[in-house]
Amino acid sequence: MAGGHILDLAVDKAEAWVDVTGGSAMKLPTTCDFYNVDLTQDLQEELEKIEK
Repeated sequence: MAGGHILDLAVDKAEAWVDVTGGSAMKLPTTCDFYNVDLTQDLQEELEKIEK
């Protein structure tokens, strides 16, 4: 199973479960492009477009 973000939800009746994960691992790329990416840009506007 995979998780994600819930941005909007409306239901009449539902059940929910909470997953308590004790840890996780993420394998990141090892390329120069990945390590040299410019993260100083303000991407808030683009994020809002994507999440609609």
